Amino acid sequence: RDAGFDLGVATIHKDHHAGYCPGAKELSLSLIYDRRTSRVLGAQAFGHAGVEKRIDVVATALVGGLRLEDLAELDLAYAPPYSSANDPVNLAAFVAENDVTGFSPLATAADLRAAYARAGPTPFVLDVRTPKEFATSRLRGAVNVPVEELRQRWETLPRDRRIWIVCRSGFRGHLALRILRERGFVDVVNVTGGHLSVAAAGGFALEEG
Repeated sequence: RDAGFDLGVATIHKDHHAGYCPGAKELSLSLIYDRRTSRVLGAQAFGHAGVEKRIDVVATALVGGLRLEDLAELDLAYAPPYSSANDPVNLAAFVAENDVTGFSPLATAADLRAAYARAGPTPFVLDVRTPKEFATSRLRGAVNVPVEELRQRWETLPRDRRIWIVCRSGFRGHLALRILRERGFVDVVNVTGGHLSVAAAGGFALEEG
């Protein structure tokens, strides 16, 4: 940001290989990019397996000056024990492209934490996970409307405030954002990486049980 980039971050939490293949371990990958040019700027990843493969791909992309659309279209090695048909690198690029085009705008857990720290009304957080997930751990003050019920309950949501959408890892948040956009909501963002990223970032008031 200090260097003048319009910084974007897309975070996913996906199995490091096909989930139906034994031994799949969840991998967390954050892709960093410039929103103005779609230029790939870096990545962070952690997990039990497959981390170095994804970082090597992004490191090569940096040397080659690739953009998000290039990463999205990379035809990486596929076999169920090694990766899904769409590799986590591809999926992170898809999420980032949706942010850049405005189709599904993202905010980071750090953005949400900063919003909580500002003076004024508490951020309106819409948690679209299931009631069981919500009961297990949730942001204090969050409103729970499962994504499956959103088409019937969207009229209960405010139009005069930013809506921060949270799900487990980001995918249901994307679906919820599109549902609200189709109904005329404008100031809506999907917290990239969902509740997993919120919990990992720390600094939030979480309620459990």
